[in-house]
Amino acid sequence: MKKIRCAVSILLLAAIMCGCTVTETPDPTEETEETAVEEQVSARPQDDYYRFINEETIRAAQFKNGSNTAGTAFDQELVDDDVKRIVEEVIRGTDYEAGTEEFLIKTAYEKYLLYDFNNADIPDDLQMIFKQIDEVESVEELIMLDAVLTRDYGAGNIFNLSVGVNYLNSGNNVLTFEPYRAIAGTDFVSLSDSYSPLDNVKDVSIEVMKAMGHENEDSENAGTNLGYMVMDLYNATDMEILECERGYVYFKLYSREQIDQIMTNVDLDAYLGTIGYDLDHCNEFGIYDPSQLQALNDLLVPENLEGLKVSELLKLADRYSEFINKKFYNIGTSDISPDESLERVMNSFGKETDVLYVERCYSAETDEAVVSLFEEIKEGYRGLISNANWLTDGTKEGLLRKLENIVCVTGMDMKRHDPNDYAEINCQDYYTFYRDYLRVDLKSDINSLGERIDRKDILMPMQVVNACYDPSLNNITITAAITIKPFYDKDADHYTNLGALGTVIAHEIGHAFDSNGILFDQDGVYNPTWIAPEDIEKLEERNQKAVAYFEDNFSILDVYHVDGEKTLGENFADLSGMECVSSLAKDRESLVKIFESYAKLWSVKRVNTSAMEMLENDTHSPEILRVNAILSTLEVFYETYDVKEGDGMYIAPEKRISRWY
Repeated sequence: MKKIRCAVSILLLAAIMCGCTVTETPDPTEETEETAVEEQVSARPQDDYYRFINEETIRAAQFKNGSNTAGTAFDQELVDDDVKRIVEEVIRGTDYEAGTEEFLIKTAYEKYLLYDFNNADIPDDLQMIFKQIDEVESVEELIMLDAVLTRDYGAGNIFNLSVGVNYLNSGNNVLTFEPYRAIAGTDFVSLSDSYSPLDNVKDVSIEVMKAMGHENEDSENAGTNLGYMVMDLYNATDMEILECERGYVYFKLYSREQIDQIMTNVDLDAYLGTIGYDLDHCNEFGIYDPSQLQALNDLLVPENLEGLKVSELLKLADRYSEFINKKFYNIGTSDISPDESLERVMNSFGKETDVLYVERCYSAETDEAVVSLFEEIKEGYRGLISNANWLTDGTKEGLLRKLENIVCVTGMDMKRHDPNDYAEINCQDYYTFYRDYLRVDLKSDINSLGERIDRKDILMPMQVVNACYDPSLNNITITAAITIKPFYDKDADHYTNLGALGTVIAHEIGHAFDSNGILFDQDGVYNPTWIAPEDIEKLEERNQKAVAYFEDNFSILDVYHVDGEKTLGENFADLSGMECVSSLAKDRESLVKIFESYAKLWSVKRVNTSAMEMLENDTHSPEILRVNAILSTLEVFYETYDVKEGDGMYIAPEKRISRWY
């Protein structure tokens, strides 16, 4: 078989499904002689379907200065321009009710534009809280001050506590100890390669301690102490949890007694009560990494007081950096322009702009089309599951119940907030406005503990081109922004839309049955035993065959292979989705429209460094393989394009994989 390969300027698209993003690293592109020859030969659908569909777009694409992608099928900037236009319209408006989204946006814009970041003194309450941190005399006093910082300044808390999903009790939330991933700007993953990032911990610690008026020796000692604490916490961390895309497999519920056995250096009731949590809902906790939490508790001792203090100072300084930069770090800013103020609003008040984007850019007609596609695709999955005779009847019945229980969240589920919640915000200046805004948001989060989670709640931005499946809620979210071209076109043929937005929806539903999502039952409870043992064995066999399929048959640049284990869940969602959508086609013509539309979604030209980084870090396969590897294992693709042995897209029948057939 010819191995599918890609040109030197790799043809990849930033991953958009399941909330996944790709870090881009600007790099110059260089065409080799081999590449130039290869791109002059027109691709056949039987050899390289991705290039057959996208080669003209790719060839014409030009890299913009500083970017390492070109020729993408969609442009998030078009959505951002719509949001910017909406914000500008709001700013020009008047007489908004206090506390409404429009009121907050207009007020934020005007107050930010007027704030004198260069000359304004550090706000009095910030100076006071910095001084309190610096002067605490015991770890116990510092921990209680941390609770105040959390409650009143949204600076994050020392225990990484937040109200999170209870994966073992669907629909409920629980106060959860999230694992530390970084401290003082030092990412734990980076420490896996080198301890040099710890130098930055010491440097920033010294800087903030000197700003507080400490001598060099005291500042260095505090920075060194924090550096050792970071290392201790890192060494106690289970890195597999941090590197796992679906960390819920590590989620556990601990009773209050179990937590008390770990947190021997903390008065937990006093701490949680000061933040504002209802102690009646603090009888059990979510936890991912008990060893890390134990190590954190062990650090809360008098000999680490200076390091703990500088850690608190850094948290507060990071949250309110723009208000202290001039005085603390002698970093000035230029005068604020209207464009900068507008950008600040867009970056910091996304919940407010999200509502307005949906109201002005998402129609009932579009929503009806999205829901119609969702229902059609569910019908396709009913057929696939019902006919999966390799599964036992009990498992098929359970999967069908889970399918019926999936709900679709769209822009029509967007709700405005209660303006009364924000009506009393202090609008004296931008600092007090922003601080009080954070307090309202944090109070809302604190009060959500003990409340049932609404499966129709919107939990991701509607103004971002994206979609996701939530296994604990057993729902999919289709954002308003992803209903634009090329994903959806109200004037396009049905099968063209089915091959675009339809495959996105089918992909997300496919996550309910991928190698990870299938471990959640129909109610969204993580319970691997809900599937019959004999079916688990069959699914595992398919998992291993899928891993081998991607690793053995496909490469990038004839050298680099995708990690089949890491990408397994996404690969199965792709395959499951395409098996579903293609099963809905009525003839060859409709299949062609589906395949062409699907391949066009993934059009992009990407430079090598970005492609290699994607292979290393992304749970999705490179986009050329998301097209070619998926289609190369579909029987209907072979029939549609008469693919035969010796063609580039040909895979021997015994090596092909399937999720449902």
